[in-house]
Amino acid sequence: MKDITKKLILEGHKYSSQYKNGLSNHLPMALYALDDIGADDKKIEAFYNKYIGILEKCKPAKGEVITNDISNYLSEPDLFSDLVEFFEKEVKNKGFISVFNEYLPSLFNGVSGAAFHPLIRLAFAVEMQGDTEIAHAFTSWVVAYQELKGKEKSESKYGLLESLITLKNNPVFDGYKPEGYGVFRRMESISKHKGFTGYYHSFEVNENSLAEMADICIKLYLSSNDNFTALHAVTSCHAMRLVTKHCKDKVELLHHYWHAVGAAYIDVGMPELISNFDTSELPSWEQIQSKATESSNDHLIKLVYTCKEEFKFYKSPLYQLAASQKVGLIKDY
Repeated sequence: MKDITKKLILEGHKYSSQYKNGLSNHLPMALYALDDIGADDKKIEAFYNKYIGILEKCKPAKGEVITNDISNYLSEPDLFSDLVEFFEKEVKNKGFISVFNEYLPSLFNGVSGAAFHPLIRLAFAVEMQGDTEIAHAFTSWVVAYQELKGKEKSESKYGLLESLITLKNNPVFDGYKPEGYGVFRRMESISKHKGFTGYYHSFEVNENSLAEMADICIKLYLSSNDNFTALHAVTSCHAMRLVTKHCKDKVELLHHYWHAVGAAYIDVGMPELISNFDTSELPSWEQIQSKATESSNDHLIKLVYTCKEEFKFYKSPLYQLAASQKVGLIKDY
């Protein structure tokens, strides 16, 4: 990572993880992604200077004595600075892997908060190997924590894809449009719908489920006409791969995650997942990345980075196709 990128990420810690009533701060992730896909110093600095104009500075710490029981501070954005100080000390004293396994289980159930952005920020923080950024990421998850409903008992058990198809085929969702401003509020609204009752217990996951999840998420995005929520399914699934590497009980997190993806799928509009995409002639990754570095769109930059990394890991050309379409090298939405 370039020195300018490290410097600007650290400077960016003066800004809160949320702004304008719940929108998520993507600054550190976008800076890291820009650096990784080949942006020069001027582009990275220009992005920073433009982006900070929409952010809100952190409020001073209140002097709250934060204890290890972080369940006492869930969804408390006013304690942001106090929590950052707490997690900085914890990471410094214990190391981030110990902190992961001590505190993440308390946050699993709130993975949908802020439309997966705290999860995504934590994954990027691990890649950056920055203790302060890890502290900010953990804090963002605590303050944006959101539990979903839909956990009543279910007699049915489906595979991961089948669980989504079952939602699509449920007539109670005919004509349904979730209420709420912002993806995460709509997901919360969806989780209260009678058609979502029991969804959490309708599917099973195991330690090897993530590859199937990733395949479904990229197909959902490509089938969705560049839907904003579907984009977050792809970037969050990439984040799950990075975060669960350090979790002792990753199956529980995978289960909560797919529960949230179910709500996200309904928000996308439950499109039929297409499988037969033409990937015979695609731009090179060099072309895709070069085009992406010209953009100031944080979601575009992050998606291209995610697709590049997932392509390297899964070898699926669908990621190359998605990135090509997002930067406008292929117009096929």
